[in-house]
Amino acid sequence: MATVETGHSELIHDISFDHYGRRLATCSSDRQIKIWERISDSWTCCASWEAHSGPILRVCWAHPEFGQVIASCSTDKVVNIWEEPARDPNILNSSVNTNSNVIGTKGWISKTKMVDFKDTVNDIKFSPRQFGLKLATSCSDGVVRVYEATDTVNLESWQMEQFDLPKNKCLSWNPAIVGTSILVIGTDDVKNNLSIWELNENNRQWSQVQQLVGPQRAITDVSWAPNIGRFDLNNSEYYYLFLIILFIYFFFLCQHFKI
Repeated sequence: MATVETGHSELIHDISFDHYGRRLATCSSDRQIKIWERISDSWTCCASWEAHSGPILRVCWAHPEFGQVIASCSTDKVVNIWEEPARDPNILNSSVNTNSNVIGTKGWISKTKMVDFKDTVNDIKFSPRQFGLKLATSCSDGVVRVYEATDTVNLESWQMEQFDLPKNKCLSWNPAIVGTSILVIGTDDVKNNLSIWELNENNRQWSQVQQLVGPQRAITDVSWAPNIGRFDLNNSEYYYLFLIILFIYFFFLCQHFKI
């Protein structure tokens, strides 16, 4: 077990590994985001900057297919999108310029500020990559907003879909590799605190498809179970995917044993 002295001066609200588990982002009430890299057997801070004007509650990574991109949200009613330009992986950028959005010589750059929120932004999550570069947000103003990058290269233009859900607190994307966009959302409503929402691809509207019976208290975090190896054979999409995987398995088995 490794212990990391983060240098944050106040409460750490969130930590997030990147897709490969080699980098780590932390955020805190001190309004700082720090990026860490694993070098040998220790974690080294390679970037640190003041990212919001209030406590930062969540930070998350986009899929690396879209580059080195993170999102952050705060009590300041803002969601920020940050990008690290391509760099030499053999060079650790440890220089810090706290007076700029750009950290060091090749640091993280503020690409977009999302300012549609009327209250604290409680949670943010990037979608699975098969849905494109989408970011779901949970806000205390009672609105769930889902943003999609219209240009994944410059990250400056995003379109938004939204729906009302009072007291929404946290959310999570269904990681299934087939099917439509699905979110599970937790709220502060002790009676109706957990629900499943699905996007209708035809009219681009989100609708609640199931109300779950959760614990009779506020939900502060939700997460889907990993779906690897789990198939509903009553679903035709899963059934055909299962057959394809089975065929590929037996094909390589025959090649290996020269059958």
